[in-house]
Amino acid sequence: MHSTRMPDIEKTTVVADVVQSPDPLSVEKQELNPDDIYIDPQKERKLLWKIDAYLVPLLTLSFLSAYLDRSNIGNAAIAGMSEDLGLTKQGLANAILLFYATYVLFELPGSLLVKKIRPSRLLPIFMMGWSVTCLSTGFMHTPGQIYAARLLIGLFEAGMYPALAITLTTFYTPQEQARRFAYLYLSVGLSGGFGGLFAYALLKLDGRYGIAGWRWLFIVEGSISIGIALLLWACMPDSYQTARFLNPEDKELMRLRSIKHDRYMRLNETFDKREVWKTFKDTKIWLSAAIQFLGDILSFGISTFMPSLVKSFGFDSVLTQLLTVPIFFSAVGVYIVISIWSDKIQKRAPFMIAGALVLALGFALQIGLPMTHKAGLYFACFLVVPGLYVSRITSARDG
Repeated sequence: MHSTRMPDIEKTTVVADVVQSPDPLSVEKQELNPDDIYIDPQKERKLLWKIDAYLVPLLTLSFLSAYLDRSNIGNAAIAGMSEDLGLTKQGLANAILLFYATYVLFELPGSLLVKKIRPSRLLPIFMMGWSVTCLSTGFMHTPGQIYAARLLIGLFEAGMYPALAITLTTFYTPQEQARRFAYLYLSVGLSGGFGGLFAYALLKLDGRYGIAGWRWLFIVEGSISIGIALLLWACMPDSYQTARFLNPEDKELMRLRSIKHDRYMRLNETFDKREVWKTFKDTKIWLSAAIQFLGDILSFGISTFMPSLVKSFGFDSVLTQLLTVPIFFSAVGVYIVISIWSDKIQKRAPFMIAGALVLALGFALQIGLPMTHKAGLYFACFLVVPGLYVSRITSARDG
């Protein structure tokens, strides 16, 4: 793949299939007008497929691991953890709350730290921290130990999303990002679905080697997350320049894309404090933050307390774990379809409003229906979770 300047014509066109130099990445960025660059759409589609096939699964696994490890306390609570540790309902609520104490406090410093340290190293370190803590939770015996573990998991997970977001915005243009962020957010739903499946399967190990089933839940999920952290250390790229899965032609095409779409976030730029302060003056950031804040209150609450909510309808603990699975998996399907549709027409607000209305209807049913109406209460969950995910589609960023 080559690119060249063509002299003596009124408009210069850089075609992404003409070679400029034997090592195009060694040539400093050219002074090119982005409007004068033409990129072969077919070559670009193949490149995006390659990036999607390699990068998206890695990042999605990371997000899935984080949500499993932060929300499995809800599955463990209805499986005997509270009784074994002497955790009251208020104690359980405190344990869940303490996660956010460190998560909120360290998320902004974590975001800034990502600009200083390579995501390919920072994210696996964070992930190893929360994974080991999750595994260790399976061997804890007092509420105080659980509180300390939740604080540590919140601390380590605080920098996770910024690292994932920066990596995605480095490889994809704003118009391509909604679908890829959707792949990350589907992990929220998958964590609920897989969390229920894992809990159902691992509770069958109850008593094996003298270890309670809810302890196996933390031990096995923590071990899986440790494996994913090691995979990230070996495979995760920082940018297209250092991505081993891209060949020289792919990197040249990515270079042209980065020039044409100058709104890329570039990790090799000098850290600029002025850009940080500009963020605080951007009204769109504050609006997005408000939507994210309100959505997170519901999202984190639902992912943690859905097992308890379904159990309150009158189901036993084992059946409850299974009944949570279709709720989250169906929500994932709806979210992916809407995200692709949103990308295609480049609109977010109509879907957000519709999602919020469906969410409100689901909550209204859960509040209004009597507890004896199990089917109706359970059906309302299929409105609440998809409605919540779609109402937050703005998090995928509009171009």
